Amino acid sequence: HPMKGPLLTQTLRGLQGERIFHWRADRPGLKAFNGAFATLLGGEMLADDDLQSCIDYMKSIRFGPNPNRNRDDTLPDQPGGTSARDGEKVFLQKQKVGREGKSLFRCVDCHLNKSGTGSFGFTGLIQQPTKAAQLRGLYERNPRRGKSTEQLTGFGFGADGSKNDLIEFLAKSHRFETLAEEEKVSLQRFLFAFPTGTAPIVGYTRTVNASNVKSNSLQQDLTLLLAQAEAGRCELVVTGVLDRKQVSFLYDTTEKRFISQPAEGEPRTLAQLKDHLHDPQATLSFLAIPVGSGGHWKVPGAGGVNRSAEE
Repeated sequence: HPMKGPLLTQTLRGLQGERIFHWRADRPGLKAFNGAFATLLGGEMLADDDLQSCIDYMKSIRFGPNPNRNRDDTLPDQPGGTSARDGEKVFLQKQKVGREGKSLFRCVDCHLNKSGTGSFGFTGLIQQPTKAAQLRGLYERNPRRGKSTEQLTGFGFGADGSKNDLIEFLAKSHRFETLAEEEKVSLQRFLFAFPTGTAPIVGYTRTVNASNVKSNSLQQDLTLLLAQAEAGRCELVVTGVLDRKQVSFLYDTTEKRFISQPAEGEPRTLAQLKDHLHDPQATLSFLAIPVGSGGHWKVPGAGGVNRSAEE
């Protein structure tokens, strides 16, 4: 039906791997949007090369790390009974939560893809067949209200953005069977911690020098950074000053060595790097970057060439 009513604009992030688009899933791929440049915007359809460039760009846009997940990419287990980890059990295991006609489903039966998307044909809040929307980035839409009862800014949940939070969405939608309050709270916490495709460790950095190189908490953080890189959740780069020269390294998870960028000299272990930090003028920053970014890493401001700190 052409009268869809107000609809929340869906995110352009995380489109890589998605197959159907629009709330009603009436666009089988991004190329199907080309006609809208003429019929909706009053312009002209894009040439094939321009359209493909646009699609390639949109598919490259990622979500950032979800701050509600632990840095090791696990779910919080507190508060007990209503934690994100408890919500995951509801999402994966609880039977007969979602309803379409006489059929009953688990949450995961509909939101079965990594992004949380799923099939098309379910009757949503707009009373028309819709797709199971992706679940990444939901935490960014909460809350939309201030201390008063009036809406201040932002959008809520559901295809029309009419629900203030996921608990209200679960409680009032015709789509769900009755859930206990603890289940709704824990399920919301899980959905607010839903993985975004970018590990929580990405962007985390620790700077090491003579003053903190022996700190237990720093050692634990460096161990975590190496472990997350070896698990394939990030790449690990190191920049700083050693022997009065600006340096940059990329961690090789196979050899478990730090390779100089550009490749000069022998690879170094973590222990060998830390040995140089007894010099008060030496400092190194360990930074987790997205997977696939390491090959583009260069010493900031050095043009790919090591320079002395005095320069």
